[in-house]
Amino acid sequence: MLQRAKLPARMADKPNVYIPIHFAWMFVDQMARLEGIDDFGLRVGSRPEAGISTETTAMVASSPTLCHGIETFCKLAYKESTHVGFWLTLNEDLAQFHYRGSLGIRFAGSRITEWNGIMILMDIVRLFSGRQWYPREINLAANNSVCRLASELFPDTYFHLGQKTASIVMPRRMLSLPPIENGITKLLQAESTPEVNLHGPPEQNFTGSLRQMLPAYLPEGTPHIDLAAEIAGVGTRTLQRKLSQLGTTYSDLVQQVRFESSIDMLQNSAIKITDIAYELGYSDPAHFTRAFRRWTCMTPKEYREQRSADPDI
Repeated sequence: MLQRAKLPARMADKPNVYIPIHFAWMFVDQMARLEGIDDFGLRVGSRPEAGISTETTAMVASSPTLCHGIETFCKLAYKESTHVGFWLTLNEDLAQFHYRGSLGIRFAGSRITEWNGIMILMDIVRLFSGRQWYPREINLAANNSVCRLASELFPDTYFHLGQKTASIVMPRRMLSLPPIENGITKLLQAESTPEVNLHGPPEQNFTGSLRQMLPAYLPEGTPHIDLAAEIAGVGTRTLQRKLSQLGTTYSDLVQQVRFESSIDMLQNSAIKITDIAYELGYSDPAHFTRAFRRWTCMTPKEYREQRSADPDI
């Protein structure tokens, strides 16, 4: 079987040897077919260790919205591996989160790897929607029928086969969702990492106090990092180091404060969007609109109208 997959015949005797990834997936696919395991890819993708790294999860979950989180993940995923691609497309009412392996859909093993990609897409969305969320539609590049396990796990999901890319489909309004509280802990369960302290009270209180006090300074423009350090009672370098340990920067923190403040003000229809922009320290309301679109994939006006129509989102 190893030779059929073009792998070294004595590979088992050298566990630390490097092998081509597409040959490895070819071997896995052949073995799954031989054993009659048609849902192997889904089983692999459903395991926590098959998903994204803890550091990447932490950075995505620190995003103010799902839209920003997906953008962050796509950039990080490319840095981790150039063998895969992730991206988001939008239409009027729907958002489509895509996955594509660089080896293409014709290579042996693609039916396994695309399910792993689908589960990664879902893990990202669930940092903001919760673990009980399921996509309304799943697109698969494979032409073979959907395995029984997939039908059991996604009873209300419609599957499209033979598509150009693997993807999940969700309402566009979900892109404005904030991360769920303790989302990282719920997703990874007992998994943790010593390099990124996600739960420690000092760090949470540290950034929390800054988020509470910085809004008062926003109308005067972006507060200088030296002022923020003085507010926090630490030196500028210490502030930068603490934020880096949390997987963020001072610029990202200011943007998060601006976003949180904008959401609060947009829920008050009596406040003009132009006034909100100036209150957040933008010299031009157009700059606020561009930033808000970057955070939520919609304009402030669209967000306000959506909230009025569907206050539960």
